[in-house]
Order: sequence, then structure tokens, then C-alpha cells
Amino acid sequence: MLAQLDSTWVQPTFDYHAWTSFFEQYLQIYTRMGSTTAAPDDVQTSWIHSTFDAYMETPGSSFARCIADTACGPEPGTADRAWGGVTHRFAQLHGPGAARRFLLALPQVRAVNGPPQSLQDKADLHFEALSQASGTDLGCYADAWRWSISPALRARMAALPAEPRCVDLDGDGASPLLGDCDDDDPAVGPAAKEILNGRDDDCNGVVDNGLIVDVDGDGSRACGTCGASAAPNCDCNDTNNAVRPGRAETCNNVDDDCDAATDEDFDVGAECTIGQGRCLSTGRAREAIHKHFGSVVAVSCCVYRGSAGGRRDEVWVGLVPANAQLP
Repeated sequence: MLAQLDSTWVQPTFDYHAWTSFFEQYLQIYTRMGSTTAAPDDVQTSWIHSTFDAYMETPGSSFARCIADTACGPEPGTADRAWGGVTHRFAQLHGPGAARRFLLALPQVRAVNGPPQSLQDKADLHFEALSQASGTDLGCYADAWRWSISPALRARMAALPAEPRCVDLDGDGASPLLGDCDDDDPAVGPAAKEILNGRDDDCNGVVDNGLIVDVDGDGSRACGTCGASAAPNCDCNDTNNAVRPGRAETCNNVDDDCDAATDEDFDVGAECTIGQGRCLSTGRAREAIHKHFGSVVAVSCCVYRGSAGGRRDEVWVGLVPANAQLP
């Protein structure tokens, strides 16, 4: 793939790194090798975020401002990364086959139009090769990405089939290119309001955007979510289906019934007396008895453990089931 990079049409008109900002990272994706710390698709997502998204989200960003005037960021290479980001976004939309065709198309377009002599020539070479790789009119991409293409190139691309990702089939004002994740439903799109319906209404990649009200499926809505009752009548721990309002409190150092109190039905810490005669002992009921007995329901204040070989009888003090066998 790198063999297609011909320095006679890259330099000296523009910076070599505008191309390497795409090539070096895309090799990890194209070969499906990824990096030492990330899978190929994660590498692509991360690099698009730091290049293409960074360009698109910069206030007032455009080819003229960010590329021609290099006025979109103080860091060296900001314009180069924006250029590489546009190519990464194309490769993400069209796949590795189109990325390969793009590289093959570059010298072919150059052979027809001649080596680029200006920044606009470079932009046209770049976008015409992308358009040849996709086989469609990418004028809509240039418009959406605020990228510069000449009138002559726009006319040449218009002879190609329309790019389907630019067509707004459901008429909601957003095409798939602009983030519509379901272009058959006008209620779904980047400008839509997320509602609790098991769908990604606003196309941000998250279903119900935190509106899910019963993650653990215990029948109680999570506190602070859509439609949930006010505390203490909501689920205070929606990742544990053993915790919800109305649940019986057990002696386990957990607020099982979501009333903001822990083990309130038990005399945790209260003094109790067990044994008789020389085995009489007093102590305080221990917490976290569930380590030995699981959830505690019926309890006695404390229990007698038994004889310890002629010594003073060993006593285990704590809250346990009344009929429990001690370990």
C-alpha cells in the first residue's frame, strides 16, 4: 500500500505528513493487526476521534481556515491530522477495499490531471481519488466536511452515481453521512430526543441514554431515572437484584430495602449474654455474619459455641439464624 505513495506528487507542494497521518495508522487497521494495546476497530475509532472529529468539532473549522490558513490549532501538525482524518473517515465509511482503491486511484488521477501545483490541486487530487474509489459523487462529503473542491472537480464527480450515504430517505434533515443511524424512520436521527423505548433515538451509539430504569430486572426502577419514584421507593442499587424497596432486610451490612439504613432490623453492636455458670460470657453482636451463614432472616441475639477441651468454653458472639450450625 505504501508503494503507491509517489513523492513526485506529494512534495514539494504540500507536507508529506498530511499523507502519513493516514498511512501509518491505517496499516494497523488494513492488516487487522491493531496495536499492542487495541484491536483494529478500536485503533480506527480512536484515530478518527483525534483527527477527523477534532477537525469537525473545532468552532469555525473549514478547509480554508484549518488547512489553508492553519488557524485551527496551535499544535504542529493540526492541519496534517485533519487531512489524514478525512481519509480515515472515508475508509471507515467505505471499508478497506475502498481504501486500497483510493491509493491505486491517486497516481491514475495524477496522470490524467497532472501533478498538483497548488493546495487546491492537492485537494482535488485527494477528493477525486476518493470519489473514484467509491464510484460515487462525493461532492456531498466535501460539503458536509467543509472541504474545498474546485467547480471543475464538482462537475466531473456529478457524472457519477449519487452517494447513497448522502441521501436523506426519511426526510428528517439528516442523512447517514450526517449521523442518521436509521434513515427509514424520521423519529430517529442526531436531532431526535432520546426516549425510553429500547432504541438509540438520537444516534449517539447508546440505547436509551441512561433512561434504562431496571438494569437488574428486579421490578424496581433505579433511583434518579425516568419514571422512578422518589427515595426510598426506588431501587438504590440497580446492579443487584437482591436490593430493592420492600425487600426483607438481612444482616449483611447492606441496605437491602433501600430505606437508607443498614441492618436496622438487627441488634448489630448490641450487648448480649450467652452461656451459663462458668461459661457465661457477654459481648457485642458482630456485623457481616453473612460471611459464614449467607443471608440471615430468623435470628437469635447470640449463640453458644461449646466446650474447648477443658479450657473455658469458647464463645462465638454474633447474629446468626436461631437453628444454625456453627462452622
